Amino acid sequence: MTSNSLINHYATKKRANAADAKLVMIDLISANHELAVQNSEKEEAAAELVAAYQKLAVQSSKKKERAEALAIAYRKLAVQSSEKKERAEALAIAYRKLAVQSSEKAARSDELVIENHELAFQNSEKEAHSAELFRANVELFFQNCEKDKRAIAFMKVQEELFILNEELRTTNEYLHLKNLETEQRTIELTQSYRENTALNEQVYQMQKLESIGQLITGITNDFNNILTSMLGFNEMNHDVIDDVTDERLKVELENHTQQIDIAGKRAATLISQILNDCRQRYNENWMV
Repeated sequence: MTSNSLINHYATKKRANAADAKLVMIDLISANHELAVQNSEKEEAAAELVAAYQKLAVQSSKKKERAEALAIAYRKLAVQSSEKKERAEALAIAYRKLAVQSSEKAARSDELVIENHELAFQNSEKEAHSAELFRANVELFFQNCEKDKRAIAFMKVQEELFILNEELRTTNEYLHLKNLETEQRTIELTQSYRENTALNEQVYQMQKLESIGQLITGITNDFNNILTSMLGFNEMNHDVIDDVTDERLKVELENHTQQIDIAGKRAATLISQILNDCRQRYNENWMV
């Protein structure tokens, strides 16, 4: 295999894998060494030719011309050898560059793998935070549903109380009319009737207040029990908040639980005021 075929052979291998670049460089250095040996041989041959030329110059002019032709051919071969050497050096530099680029690409691929692992870990943490937030929202949703149900029940009780008051007012008006008719019919018993009517009215008011007080007491006790359960679950939420790692979610949950505590305490105060007002009115009517 000649030097030209070796260079062509190595030139066709520059699209090979980066792992074979070092082997190619070693082969290329060997080829360069062979070229250097061939050049030295050619130089020796040229020296011999020059010596033969000198001998032939003495013998004849024809031999001199042939020697000059051989010298010109030698110069051409020397130029070709230098060009081949330059090409070999250029190929060696190109292979070194390819080896450096391959190592840089391998390092970059390792960095990309590390970055992908970090992104995967961050995505898993975000999914865990999203799951915690979703569970917290579900719990708040169920608590709000319970509040809505209790509020609807309380509104229904208020409507029933309003209807009962209307019925009582209608009954009072009817009794008042009956009392007027009785007063007109029984003029002689007016004073006694008035005293009895006043007494009956007081008893009736006391019974009405007692019934309403019992009803309100039952409602407030039930509502107080609901508030106690809500506040208890809200206290449990404080323990859950300590386990939350997301600061924004933690601040939102703390704000929600604080608002629930404030609303529950206000409702408990309102219930206490309603009970105290009912007891006070009942005691006042009883004293009268």
